[in-house]
Amino acid sequence: MDSIQNITSFGADAILVLPTSNKSGRPSKSEELQIRRALYPFFGKISARKAAEKTGINIKTVCSYYKNFQKELLENESKEFMQRCKEEKELGITRYANLIDACYDDLNEVEQEIKAAKAVGNLALVEKYRRLKLKISEQIAYLNSTTINLINTPTADDIFKLSQGDKNEN
Repeated sequence: MDSIQNITSFGADAILVLPTSNKSGRPSKSEELQIRRALYPFFGKISARKAAEKTGINIKTVCSYYKNFQKELLENESKEFMQRCKEEKELGITRYANLIDACYDDLNEVEQEIKAAKAVGNLALVEKYRRLKLKISEQIAYLNSTTINLINTPTADDIFKLSQGDKNEN
């Protein structure tokens, strides 16, 4: 069986010669690996047409491999993005919890000041601290509400899983 030699360029001047058979159709696993290794250095650097010209691999084959490379890249980036979303959500929840704790500390201090102002009979100061206590309580309620909303907000991976479930049902 005659063998055709495909010349593949790696980098600036290095050349790799890939043996391929005259048969048409799906390449063997080892040929797929050779094609993948030959094309990957070009991916994202030059067009599929130019890669096909440089390697001697059929343009449709190059396009197919480029498409697979793109899918792999997007899949990896999506996983990283989803993980970052989860981490940011958890960090946000922790920050809100810390703010709520600080507000409760402030509330306790204000309650102590109210007791002290009552003890000396300064009603104007008592009223001032009660208004402050009310504002702090409103802030605590707002932060709790925001935390609950953040906890109940689905992350990108939750949405993805839900959308995949819909596709599997159809």
